[in-house]
Amino acid sequence: MNPKRNSSAVKSASTPRETIAETIAKSLTGGSLTGQSLCVLVKSRARETEILGWDASRNALRVAVAAKPEHNEANKELIRFFTNTLKKPVVLVSGAASKMKLLKFV
Repeated sequence: MNPKRNSSAVKSASTPRETIAETIAKSLTGGSLTGQSLCVLVKSRARETEILGWDASRNALRVAVAAKPEHNEANKELIRFFTNTLKKPVVLVSGAASKMKLLKFV
């Protein structure tokens, strides 16, 4: 495990993306994502876009995004990633200029 990510507040995301996406979907009101919100802590400029784990201290999902934070690129990549992974439309509610973002499933 990467020493920089070794924190007691973060659980490792060693399972495939589909499994994590299904777990998120089931945990948010029994599988119905419509109208639900999700806090996401974003790390931009990563090698690939992937879910890193859960940050219990911030109550947010940690996600690495393979895009620069300039010109809204990281936000667009984050929305694209969650829309494709969960097969549900996602909108950014708040945090456009922050690492902590709030997503809403529509």
